[in-house]
Amino acid sequence: MAGPQPPPATRSAMQVVHETVRLIAVYGTLATLVLIALYLVLGAFGRGFAAGLRSLAGVMLPVVVASFLHVFRRGILERLAGVSTLAGVAGGLALGLLTMTALQYLSRGVASPLAELVVSACFAVLVFSS
Repeated sequence: MAGPQPPPATRSAMQVVHETVRLIAVYGTLATLVLIALYLVLGAFGRGFAAGLRSLAGVMLPVVVASFLHVFRRGILERLAGVSTLAGVAGGLALGLLTMTALQYLSRGVASPLAELVVSACFAVLVFSS
């Protein structure tokens, strides 16, 4: 028989609020990226079956690559997760601005699904680097 159980650790109200906000931010970001990817894929299927398949493949590629890295080369993703927050935000901002500029000027008439690749790559990094 087990002895008396100690009372559960009490958490302060700020810890509960912090964890709640963190969960909303993390899962809200992932859900938003999934919805954007779904919107892009469905829009591509509206333009034609071939465009839809190309868009779907563009969404799947970064997720498949990140999952293989997660299984076979976990150290690469662990180093990515170990980057300081300030460097990650600055690098993400720079890459985001560069990507949006490239999408604005280069995506017209391009057969590759650049927007889908970028959205899916963001999703894959967030999911597999943590």
